[in-house]
Amino acid sequence: MFRKFLFAFMALVCLAGTGICQDGVKNGLKVWTTDWDNGSPDTGYEIYQWTYDEREMGYFLEKQLVIPPEIAGEPYAANVYDMGMDMIMFRGRTDLSAILTVSKGSGHFPSLGTEFQHRRLNADSEWELVQPPLFTTPADISPLGVDIYYDGDEIHIAWVEDNDAAGPHSMMCDIFDQAYTLNVDGTLTAQGEKKLVFSRRLDWGGKYPNNGGITGLTVCDFDGDGDMDFIVGEMFYGDSPASCAIQMIERLSANQWATSLKELWVGTPGHGAEGVCHADIDGDNTLDLIMTSGHSNAWSVVV
Repeated sequence: MFRKFLFAFMALVCLAGTGICQDGVKNGLKVWTTDWDNGSPDTGYEIYQWTYDEREMGYFLEKQLVIPPEIAGEPYAANVYDMGMDMIMFRGRTDLSAILTVSKGSGHFPSLGTEFQHRRLNADSEWELVQPPLFTTPADISPLGVDIYYDGDEIHIAWVEDNDAAGPHSMMCDIFDQAYTLNVDGTLTAQGEKKLVFSRRLDWGGKYPNNGGITGLTVCDFDGDGDMDFIVGEMFYGDSPASCAIQMIERLSANQWATSLKELWVGTPGHGAEGVCHADIDGDNTLDLIMTSGHSNAWSVVV
């Protein structure tokens, strides 16, 4: 079902590897990346929109303000985290919606939990809040990869959680899945409780194939069996963040996933597989796997 093409967006190059090639990027393809290094509570945070123009053989940058300094009178004193965003066109609607994660902590990692906010792009190119935060993670929990997907008629939000405890073996990498109903007014209502998909602790001192840190996440029917699989990006093998891997957690039934990872790709593209998404980037009706390799703009989604 998938041709395993990996696209290092920040470098804008094709990664070398057996059977990995690029037919050509689809004209008009848009990529969004968060900027979590340069934002502040005083200036707000930004999304970069990149549009591919085949005439120029390159991407063009347009900045968009994500979050103003205050929302409903509440100041935000931390970051929009890398990999803390996903976008989707809900069926039957024409507006572009997004799930953004906003830390309420006072430093690089949250101390007061992180909000999951449902926003949509309005006519003024502003990401307006659709409803109160869907939920807030417990204190000292950072959400990493986030994805929105359909499973039949159900909308799901999936995400990776990392605890912020000190020490090299602290990264927990819990993956959760929550079903939602889309209401007539465009708001989302949770259905039941969140499901734990996968859990393990980072082996910081190990080498591949030991446990890396799970950061990127995308959900799709990778093997064509009708069930939605979880594709994850791993990094932080050994003593540096250089190594990375793309792996699959196979969905076995409605609320059951495999307990082991299936390897799809291994490489060393700079900072690691911080973000993973899927899309038909070249317009050949075959979905491709896409990854980011960078830091300041460390996560991307293709619409």
